[in-house]
Amino acid sequence: MNNAQWLNFSFRMTCLFSIVLIVVGVLSQKRHLKEWESTHLSKQGATCLWEGSKGQMVSYNLRSFDGGKNWYAVDINIASNEVKVVGPAEEKFPGLVKHIENWNKLTTHVLDHGPLNLGSTSDMAFLKSIGITIKTNQ
Repeated sequence: MNNAQWLNFSFRMTCLFSIVLIVVGVLSQKRHLKEWESTHLSKQGATCLWEGSKGQMVSYNLRSFDGGKNWYAVDINIASNEVKVVGPAEEKFPGLVKHIENWNKLTTHVLDHGPLNLGSTSDMAFLKSIGITIKTNQ
């Protein structure tokens, strides 16, 4: 193998090795991202529909550090890049996590089955199961 062939071979092997390292790195990052997304969960937003809000808009910022088993109310200070755990979400916002989960169930149900039919006993039973009562004027 002459010098030019050796340089060509060496360059190709270096490129191949670099591609392998990039692929391994990307796969590793995806694995870590998937782990992060499944264990470091957040729920944040505002609602006036939660019974604890008493009709007023309430903002919430909740985090779970154990895959959704326990939820905590947090305050985030962007300037200092700090997260302060205020306490368990159920103490700060009693019933809010269940409320959010029920609204997520409603969203998923509508995405899977289409619009609700308030004349349908199964749709009415579903709404009742997630804590939503429909009242009619008679």
